[in-house]
Amino acid sequence: MRRRVLVIDDAAGARSLVAAFLEPMGYDVRAAEGGVPGLNLAEAEAPDIILLDLQMPGMDGYEVCRASARDPRPARSRS
Repeated sequence: MRRRVLVIDDAAGARSLVAAFLEPMGYDVRAAEGGVPGLNLAEAEAPDIILLDLQMPGMDGYEVCRASARDPRPARSRS
């Protein structure tokens, strides 16, 4: 089973760097360019781990953490 990693970062280079590092090791990497798209992707994909930038315009990483902690159940187990 491939582990799913979600990378949330406003910098395209950082997202690409993480994907280039993890994909050859067998991880399934998805990426989002900000907090709101990242939360939407997390809801849809239910990643095993989320790597995120703390300093992003709009919704920063701290806000993403707080929003995702409100409902910690993985998306695949929600009804």
